[in-house]
Order: sequence, then structure tokens, then C-alpha cells
Amino acid sequence: MTASVAGLPDLGADEAAGLAREELSDPLYRRDEPSLVEWLWERGRDFLSDLAGRVGDALPGGWLTLVGVLAVVLAVGVFVFFYVGPAQRRARLARASVDPVSTPADHRARAERLAAAGRHGEALRERMRAIAADLEERTVVDPRPGRTAHELAAAAAAALPEHADALAAAARLFDDVWYGGRTAGPGDYRSVADLDERLRRSRPAEVAR
Repeated sequence: MTASVAGLPDLGADEAAGLAREELSDPLYRRDEPSLVEWLWERGRDFLSDLAGRVGDALPGGWLTLVGVLAVVLAVGVFVFFYVGPAQRRARLARASVDPVSTPADHRARAERLAAAGRHGEALRERMRAIAADLEERTVVDPRPGRTAHELAAAAAAALPEHADALAAAARLFDDVWYGGRTAGPGDYRSVADLDERLRRSRPAEVAR
């Protein structure tokens, strides 16, 4: 098939197509096309418009309802992050504290009752508190609220160096149970109870002189 125009020679189909492509490649034909940024803006605007329509159909009140829901979710998130999280951490630390809250005898009695009930992790904690209470009562270590098991072991080892290794082992065991998720058994509790009994019979070198 050929194309002819008055005054021009006949052109074949391929030649006509080539001339058309060449003509359309002229920048004059492309200057009104949107840029990439404009194209993206148009697509984004269409998407938001469609989303707004869907939200309006799905929620009573449309965007105002959605904004209110998001504000509530944000408020809950802030509350959890700034209050509930720290409160839970404080509660966990309090449960795992070696700070004595009673006399050494009371802590030992409570530890024995817990051990008899099979609650060896709690029994171990009470025995560590008994150690702290006894050492503070005998002024082997100074009272210090919030002291960790390792800090208690270090302070006691400075005054009773012959028990340094056993104290460090008891502190590691305490952390494994109360922070590492280890399940304490009867042997774990008995090792700390035996240490408590040995410490009760020990006196710091400077006092013994």
C-alpha cells in the first residue's frame, strides 16, 4: 500500500511510518507532556482522593473519625512507652531485688517455706535477701538500697575474701534465674542456703583481730 500527497512522490508504508515517527519526535510535541515529578504528583493525588472516598464510605464521619482514632492510638502508644514500660521494669527489678525487707531470720524462714512448696526461684531470692540482711546487720557491708546481687557479692567479698568465689557464683545463679529465665531447682536453692550458713559463721578479718 502506498500513500501519495499532491506534489509529493508516492511513499511506501514503511517510509510513511518512519516519517511519522521522525515528526512526532520533535520536542514541540513533547513539551506539553508532564514531567516525572508532575506525573508522580498526579498519581499521588489520585490515590489520596480514592483513599478519602473509601474512608468516607467505611467510617462514619470519614477523615475526622480516622484522625480521632489515630490520635487515640498515638496517646496509648505514648502512655505505654513512657509509663507502662518503665513501671513494668521497676516492678520486675523490685521482684528481683536482693534488698532485705525484714530480718535475716524472717527471710530464712520464708525461704524454707517457699523451698518446701517447690518455689525454688523465690526461695533463692529470699535466701539472698537473708544474706544481705545478715551482712548489713553485722555491719559487714553498708546498707545500700537498690544493690544488685553482684554488687552485694563484691561488697561482701571485700570483707570476707575466703568466700569471694562462692559469693560470685551465687550472684551469677541469681541473675540466671531472675533475669535469664532459668528454672531454679532444689540444688540451686541449697547452694545459696549453704553459703548463707557459712557466711553467718564468718567474721571479717579486721573485726576478728
